[in-house]
Amino acid sequence: LCSAGIEKVIIKTHGEPLAPLCPTIARQFVIELLGPHFSTRLNLINVEDFTKQREIAVEHTTSTKSDTFTDNVVATVTTREGTRSIEGTVFVDGLPRILAIDTYRMDMVPEGAMVIVHNHDEPGVIGLVGTTFAQHKVNIADMTLAREKDTALILLKIDEPAPAAAIEALAAKTPPILFVKTVT
Repeated sequence: LCSAGIEKVIIKTHGEPLAPLCPTIARQFVIELLGPHFSTRLNLINVEDFTKQREIAVEHTTSTKSDTFTDNVVATVTTREGTRSIEGTVFVDGLPRILAIDTYRMDMVPEGAMVIVHNHDEPGVIGLVGTTFAQHKVNIADMTLAREKDTALILLKIDEPAPAAAIEALAAKTPPILFVKTVT
């Protein structure tokens, strides 16, 4: 979701146990965010110099209070195209959870191949997504839907990465589809 020139990364932890880990969480987040796009191997030692050289601001703050869950992390990334955020936590069962993408609240265990669909909130969109994926032999393993005003965000876990043709076919259905992105 952040493919257009990253300018700033802010990591905010909520919960007392995460306070001392916040700088490390921030560095690791930046490694995972930028690593796939560069041939240089990023690590906890060199990532700070790497971001300074590229004028990417990295900030981290901590709070002992949270509006939703304790012990959660909110990552906000600013690019030339705007700002995106993701909120996550790890529940008692030891599994990570995505609690929000931007302002869309949800509860999804992130794993494997996933697809994010942003769309107009109208009847038939879930069927459109399912039918399009079925035509391309893409099996949906899990799905969560979050709505806000007149738009929605669908997060799908799929059995294996979707072929480009499936993603292109779904993205071409505009409206009601606003964008489709693959995530691992």
